[in-house]
Amino acid sequence: MSGADATFRAMGSEIRLIVGEGGLDPVDAVAAAKGFIEDFEQCLSRFRPDSELCALNAYVGDVVPASPLLRDAVAAGIAGAERTGGLVDPTLVGAIEDAGYVDSREGAVPVDLRTALLMAPGRAPARPDPARRWAMIEVDESAGVIRRPVGVRFDSGGIGKGLAADLLAERLAGQTRFVIGCGGDLRVGGTLPDRQEVLVEHPITGAQDQRIFLEDGAVATSGINVRVWRREDGRCAHHLIDPRTGEPAWTG
Repeated sequence: MSGADATFRAMGSEIRLIVGEGGLDPVDAVAAAKGFIEDFEQCLSRFRPDSELCALNAYVGDVVPASPLLRDAVAAGIAGAERTGGLVDPTLVGAIEDAGYVDSREGAVPVDLRTALLMAPGRAPARPDPARRWAMIEVDESAGVIRRPVGVRFDSGGIGKGLAADLLAERLAGQTRFVIGCGGDLRVGGTLPDRQEVLVEHPITGAQDQRIFLEDGAVATSGINVRVWRREDGRCAHHLIDPRTGEPAWTG
């Protein structure tokens, strides 16, 4: 595909942008998209103390002024919780920090997944938290604020990269073709449909033996093979939390 192609690190993941011809010069479009990703991370990173997300979580008050991007992210997190009955819960900041995920872990060597699975407790399905803290959050677009009880913190990790890909897709909709890869979240589109082959990596073997074909749409994967570590007590932990227990989910 003619156009521009760029790969860089952001949001703790590899980001790849492929942009074809169209309303914008492809090179300029990629540069603008990269700038958008950088601004997105600055606003919504849990690991940057000066981010707007951290300011939201630290705010002493239940009505918090919020930028359009932060409002979009919180609304997306609530929508994810609603659609999954609370299995995707954006309010588990305390639980994920207790598990040891307090910084980005960028560059950290993960525990071997086979070892982590052997050491893991008995398997059990994840369940929603009956407290439903996510339902206590309200995004008020007309007032430009977020309402939530003091102490309820929001984590963009579950929806952040997918939201970034979707928002970029809106900006690149006039190009003949675009592919946006944000870690495990992929968005494909453009004005001239062209089927893309997406290879899915096995989390243990690394083999790319699963294929998905996309013309215009999205696919997202999430695994524990990249972010899995040992706690101070020797137990293994990862970033996918069971909302009911507040512990890393070992489901399979």
